Amino acid sequence: MHFLYRLLWVAALPLAAVAQSRLPPCQGDWSRSYWNNCQGVQTLSGGDVYVGDFRGDKRNGQGILTFSGGNKYVGEFKDGILHGQGVFYFLADGPGRGDRYEGEFRDGKRNGQGTYVFASGSRYTGDFRDDKYHGFGIEYARDGSVNRQGRWVADTLVQSQVLDQRRYPFAAEGLVPGVASVDPGRAERDRLAAQAEAERQRRQELEAQLEAERKRRLEAENRRGSDEEQSTGTGFLVAPGLLITNQHVVADCQRIQVVSADGRRAARVVDSDDLIDLALLRVSGLSGPIAPIRRPGSVRLGEPAYAFGFPLTGLLSEGGNFTSGVVSGLRGMRDAANQIQISTPVQPGNSGGAVVDSSGGVIGVVVAKLNASEISRVTGDIPQNVNFAVSLQTLVQFLRKNAVPTSSVERGASLDTAQLADVLRSFSHRVDCSGPPSASDNTPPRAPAAPPAAAPPLDTSLWLINRAGESIFRVYVSSTESKDWGGDWLGQKTLSPGERFKLEPSADRGCIFDVRVEYRSGRSEEKRNQDFCALSELTFEGSRNR
Repeated sequence: MHFLYRLLWVAALPLAAVAQSRLPPCQGDWSRSYWNNCQGVQTLSGGDVYVGDFRGDKRNGQGILTFSGGNKYVGEFKDGILHGQGVFYFLADGPGRGDRYEGEFRDGKRNGQGTYVFASGSRYTGDFRDDKYHGFGIEYARDGSVNRQGRWVADTLVQSQVLDQRRYPFAAEGLVPGVASVDPGRAERDRLAAQAEAERQRRQELEAQLEAERKRRLEAENRRGSDEEQSTGTGFLVAPGLLITNQHVVADCQRIQVVSADGRRAARVVDSDDLIDLALLRVSGLSGPIAPIRRPGSVRLGEPAYAFGFPLTGLLSEGGNFTSGVVSGLRGMRDAANQIQISTPVQPGNSGGAVVDSSGGVIGVVVAKLNASEISRVTGDIPQNVNFAVSLQTLVQFLRKNAVPTSSVERGASLDTAQLADVLRSFSHRVDCSGPPSASDNTPPRAPAAPPAAAPPLDTSLWLINRAGESIFRVYVSSTESKDWGGDWLGQKTLSPGERFKLEPSADRGCIFDVRVEYRSGRSEEKRNQDFCALSELTFEGSRNR
């Protein structure tokens, strides 16, 4: 049964079921008697009143809960809380008065599939999680026209899908006819049944359109010339219309297309670097969630690493695949400083996809996997989950080179894996590379790539702050590659507790520096691999250098 039809058809049941319950009346005072398999009235301490079924001395089954503030719930209960199919009427004074929700509840909240009808007449029909729009859903205007539709995450539309723009006028609806009555009567049940049938037909039409679109895309894929070489990779959005992927994904491509939920778009290379294997693509009209970039220098050995991409296209899911692992090394193949090693499983087609931490912040770009068969031939051993990603520092420097605005974020609160998959999928896109166009293809030749925008001068100044309990009398700043600390930056000055001192190393030496301070007590403290281009302050608190 289609989910909207099932949702609204079942939602009509609780209204009549309470009045028509075949359970016998409960005997005695509910606070003193054990009520089981009976129907009774319970007045709660806060003034709420429940009328309905009891099993095991708890509210279980069909019932009506009238809240002291005026709101009303009619539907199923489990162990005393809203759970199952039901209708919630917002009748209390204040924002939301006159709204109504019909659908599934779990653990006292809107969870599952349902319809939220606003007092204004507009509505949302689709998936819910913890009282928020979450999953596939359609937002209708008051006149029945489709306002927004697609995939939602926590009340935010993250992936728009244009499926239907026809208008479906809704029947005039009141709040609850006879709100004080247990049984709203035949008219209300008939109204809900008619609405369920209309939603069922609407859902069928949308599903038919989805199936037709899927077939259309499949036929378009099959019509491509057999002489046209195809390869696929993954990319992720770093700014509106700008996508990061691997250089090897788009190398020697005569046509590049980015495939998203709403179709294909032509792409062109803005800049690429084969040494670090990164490419920046310009994709006109591509918008959506932007990938958050972690602060350089903050990636730690052993922290979780997740990836989403489009591997083995035609064999695995066209919707993409989500995998998990850990950061297993802070250097790459042959100790390469511009890569990290990850145990996250990847396959051909994952190249160019984002590697993120447990909060969804980007910590690298999938670039390669170890050739297990070749290593086995040489060593006699089969390596397990040895894969590599372009390092976070290398990615940030490449973006800055192309004047792509980035704001470094700290690692946030951990999300569960289902939430992470949604986040990764929201900013990831498939990248298709093809060879010469077939004779029937009238696509004009790709225009030459525009030269990259001039990179802005690097700002390597930051404030050194003394939060230790004693004075700092020497400060040294050195490039990470240098073996010599150089001279003291303070000279004759002493930095007392609470004071700050501005450091401005030359931008010619890049962004990454090591800093060493010496205290009056003779103790010292060092902070290495600090990104002066991303940081504005560097605080020393007196921890002993080890």
